Amino acid sequence: MKQLIFIAILSLHFLTGVAGQQQLLILNRGEGQILSARLANPNAPKVLIGNVKETKILRSLDLVHYKKGNKLFWIDGNQRVIQAADDAAQGVTNFDSDVLGLPVDLEIDEQNEVMYWVDQKQKKIFKTNIQGGSKSEVNLAELDRPSSLAVSADKNRIFWTELTDPHINYSSLSGENIQKFPINYSKYPIRLSIDEVQQKLYWTSDTGHSIGRSDLDGSNQEIIYQGVEEEHPFGLFINQTDQKIYWTDYGTDKVMRANLDGSEVEEVISGLLDPVSIVILDGPGNQNIQSPASISLANSEKIGLSIFPNPTRGNITLVISGYKDESEENKISIFNQYGSLVQQFTRSGLVHEIRTEDLPGGIYFCSVKTGLKELHKQFVLIK
Repeated sequence: MKQLIFIAILSLHFLTGVAGQQQLLILNRGEGQILSARLANPNAPKVLIGNVKETKILRSLDLVHYKKGNKLFWIDGNQRVIQAADDAAQGVTNFDSDVLGLPVDLEIDEQNEVMYWVDQKQKKIFKTNIQGGSKSEVNLAELDRPSSLAVSADKNRIFWTELTDPHINYSSLSGENIQKFPINYSKYPIRLSIDEVQQKLYWTSDTGHSIGRSDLDGSNQEIIYQGVEEEHPFGLFINQTDQKIYWTDYGTDKVMRANLDGSEVEEVISGLLDPVSIVILDGPGNQNIQSPASISLANSEKIGLSIFPNPTRGNITLVISGYKDESEENKISIFNQYGSLVQQFTRSGLVHEIRTEDLPGGIYFCSVKTGLKELHKQFVLIK
């Protein structure tokens, strides 16, 4: 009983603290805007892009976040280009100078630093280095009406769907060994997303008013949410921090969320206009850290803890910001998702590498006790 109480307190402390700092970004297509709001209190969003006519994003369908580079990417369907900006939507540029056919969906492979997109007019899937450069075609047979894609670098797979075929297709990242599986319980999938921790594939069906999921090979299919006629689930985002799935609904003009199994459905924000895509960022002071050398620890006024890369497939680095005493010892504790202590040690300094080769994949909670306060952060280990 004591262990269960400890787990509940630990989980609540971390999830309310970490998730409460997160930022919800919404591609509000009807207004041509990207909106931002605190996930803990999303009812007063501010306009990041599109507050004046000249900056509106027209006919856009997707918004994605590149964590390593702290960048946002989105499609401007009117100009037929992919655009980019930093996490605060500053410094907007065209990612690729080429005019595209009809881009409808983006995906970023963080591990290999590659961007993929679906071009419905050219009936192809393209890819390019995330830093820019010449694009290349994923070597697939000619598609009919491709609509969405998802990438698992860990499994060397790319998944895609077509508006004319109630199947989900997949192949290697190079386009070899093409396979497909039928969607048994819903109509055509319109968006895909992968839970890399649980190895589950999720999809929305706007015409089927539903959300489904399966194993990555198509087995164990289930509908986790069945809406009514006026609901049209579209954009998907899996948030490992609070273990919930978020989606946009352009029929009801809302953002919704539920547990990963579809239980405990609740409204996040309403009063939007044709929302089609969402991403969730870590809170201010967390998302802009790239490496220990890129942050001025002595000049930061707020003590905070950052972990990168996160999610990770290897070791992690902890950075304590805003704390000037590098000689003071910090007590660092790592707990698994069940509340069990798996690592604990005391070190001086503000940057710490944590080895993870002996840990199984899953969700972990990190606690760092400094001389002034106790800091908390969650990270996801993928194996």
